[in-house]
Amino acid sequence: MRATKHSETSGESTHNTPLGKAYRAILLVLTAAFTSFLVYIWHSVDREARSELSSTNRQFVHMVRAEFGRQESMLRLLGSQLLAVGALEEPGRGRALIDEMIRLNPAMAGFGLARPDGQLALVSGVPKGRALPNLLQQDASRDGFLAALKASRMVIGRTYYFGLLKRWLIPVRLGLHAGGRLVAVMTAGIDIDAPEAL
Repeated sequence: MRATKHSETSGESTHNTPLGKAYRAILLVLTAAFTSFLVYIWHSVDREARSELSSTNRQFVHMVRAEFGRQESMLRLLGSQLLAVGALEEPGRGRALIDEMIRLNPAMAGFGLARPDGQLALVSGVPKGRALPNLLQQDASRDGFLAALKASRMVIGRTYYFGLLKRWLIPVRLGLHAGGRLVAVMTAGIDIDAPEAL
């Protein structure tokens, strides 16, 4: 019993000695320094990751805007050519042009020309004589088509399945004007499964 008391006393006295106190103080300072270092590293890595993510996001947004700008220019040019050959009145006149455009743009599911009432007059890849849908009468395409009637720029619709082409697509539409009035709507679908699609 005396030996136990002696060891407890000597243990207590070691912790209360100046050397024991210095050891605890140094250990506390080192722990605080290490914790501060870890917090600094975490904040530094977090800041760098956010900066890289922000930069990547800006590049992606720029790329998407450039791609949609290109799509808008392409729709405007194709639409004006289709109107010039009279494809709205006689769809067969625009068949070769619209089919060639789809061949040159593998990311697209199809191109189409619609009247302002929503009735498609021409769709690439769809043979002559096949019934074409009215985009205002389909729930999936109605809102996007109505938006295109009011907008001066290209409108991007919500993704939907277009049964005529048997594809999931992102619709893009552009109103075509002549003499200050809307005469047609150029429409296209970005094929979401195409490897070339952004």
